[in-house]
Amino acid sequence: MTNEAADANQASLQRGIAYLQRKQWQQAQAALRQALDEAPRSVAALYWMGFCQAHLGKTTQAQRFLESALEQGGLDDVWRVKLLRLLARVNIQAGDYAFAAECLDRVFTLTGGSGAPVLNQLARVFCKSGDFNRAFDLYMRALNQGR
Repeated sequence: MTNEAADANQASLQRGIAYLQRKQWQQAQAALRQALDEAPRSVAALYWMGFCQAHLGKTTQAQRFLESALEQGGLDDVWRVKLLRLLARVNIQAGDYAFAAECLDRVFTLTGGSGAPVLNQLARVFCKSGDFNRAFDLYMRALNQGR
């Protein structure tokens, strides 16, 4: 990508994020679509498009964008954690608690097990799925990590 194309992509991405901050979902979607047209493998554009689709209630599309971002090569752990956390929230929204738990478990692994907040979130997912024993165990682990 040339510097000019990269600048155009960055401008579209920033415009999309600005629309998201103002909760102007349709305009955000259009700007992010343009960013993806300019750079289809942009992890940031895929992430924010997934975020936008989730807020529009389009969980299947949100999942596709986020999974596509996770498939990009050279992804660092910071982006991987960010994508997995959003993908977990989208799957909770879709009622797929098992996949949400899998995403949060991967976050927990990536963060080196240092995350009472992640454990609490994972426990909440297990509560929603009806697995109260697993949820209780996770809540206890989170409590012990906080000490």
